[in-house]
Amino acid sequence: MDKLNDNASHFMRYPPNSNPPKGLANPKMLKNDFLNQGAAMLPKLQDFNQMFRQYADSILNMNNTVFPPGHPLFNRERSISILKETNDKLTKENLELKKQLETKKNKA
Repeated sequence: MDKLNDNASHFMRYPPNSNPPKGLANPKMLKNDFLNQGAAMLPKLQDFNQMFRQYADSILNMNNTVFPPGHPLFNRERSISILKETNDKLTKENLELKKQLETKKNKA
């Protein structure tokens, strides 16, 4: 009898007039809903992933660094924008240097 009481003590007890949960209501319907909504969940998860990376990036104040692919904080859009900004700066610098060379050639 003691073993029976030991086993019974591990189970959750409910009041006598309550309606305890009896498992999943309709597992087949839940499975079908999950399979049907699986494709719709991917864009939401990607949006959440992007939002989380931006949030982590803003917390760590690492906006100026470019993370290599494979790094947990790699953000393709942010990396591309940083590369474009750097490319624009280099293009402007090259134009200024070309102007300086032309002025030196004209003086000589």
